[in-house]
Amino acid sequence: MRNSVGQRDNWTSRCRAALGAAMLLSYSFNAWCADESTTTPADSSQHQYTLGPIKLSFGPESDGYFGAVLKGDKSLFFANFKGLPDPKNAPDKDTHQFFSYGSADLTLDAGWSSAPAANNNATVSIKPAVTAGVVKVSPHAPLPLTAAEQAVCDKLSDDFAAALVAKDNVKIKEISGEFLKDKCNVLKDPYTDLAALSFYPSFEYRFGHFSQNGQQYQANQAIVGGGARLLFPWELNSWLASWPFISATYYHVKDNSGSTIPVPDSIKADYISTEAKFDLYLPVTIGKQSKALQLVVDFTESKATTGSDKQWHSLSNIQLLANLGSNWKPALTYREGKDRGLSYDKQVILGVATDLL
Repeated sequence: MRNSVGQRDNWTSRCRAALGAAMLLSYSFNAWCADESTTTPADSSQHQYTLGPIKLSFGPESDGYFGAVLKGDKSLFFANFKGLPDPKNAPDKDTHQFFSYGSADLTLDAGWSSAPAANNNATVSIKPAVTAGVVKVSPHAPLPLTAAEQAVCDKLSDDFAAALVAKDNVKIKEISGEFLKDKCNVLKDPYTDLAALSFYPSFEYRFGHFSQNGQQYQANQAIVGGGARLLFPWELNSWLASWPFISATYYHVKDNSGSTIPVPDSIKADYISTEAKFDLYLPVTIGKQSKALQLVVDFTESKATTGSDKQWHSLSNIQLLANLGSNWKPALTYREGKDRGLSYDKQVILGVATDLL
């Protein structure tokens, strides 16, 4: 079924308006948080787990047309409910501490293709979330060093003592900087992140063209729901590029009246949806860039709670990026599947990607 020019223009206008509003909301929240933040060393922002980024990918598709995908999450923090003790006041023995905060999590999922009769669509959602987490707090201890690193620190200590005797202030300042650079006499962070659980309502707008049982439809839906997300705050920048998580959400289509053509009952059904996402670096070196490849996998499973189709359906978003030192990264993007009763076109894009938000 080929879309008319008017339908395409209408979809494009709605897409621009919705995405523009979402971006404006993002910048407004970030500015507000920067102005109103009361974060102190005893209430550290490092224990607010940021979702994201939202990536824009575009380029030629495997079928010869041109395509683009906008996909990801963005956390907009607005409140610290319970912080952690000052890390300078580490306990004498291992303990556990809890913390909590509030955020508004923005999610964008949009796909566009220049192919005739393409299912161009977008989903925008806001999830005001309350997150509670637990950390293990350990006594202060020196940062562990290898034998070679310890030898460097021992020599710096001897040089520092000699500079003190000679009252060489320039040398003293230089060696002090080297101490920090080489992690000499540095204490370990007493906090070890364990897990965090978020609870949220969901407010979503889904519009554009989708397929159902081989037939194309135009959707214009307001969707509400609620769910929970389990975050695994493992160490970033070693193998993980962002926090991995799993979530489960219950969705209900609140308003379907804006759809321009009849929509099957199965699309109106309530749905349970689960999502798992991880974003990791691969041990590949290209030129001077170690961990030059990055793999992002976002996998969704959904199932209707009413209607005749009670099977689980999946939607896959997989991306392989090359980190070559630029904000614009060569990327291979794959998107295909079915989510909450609606089918998405298969897109394989060999192009570039960048972090939009």
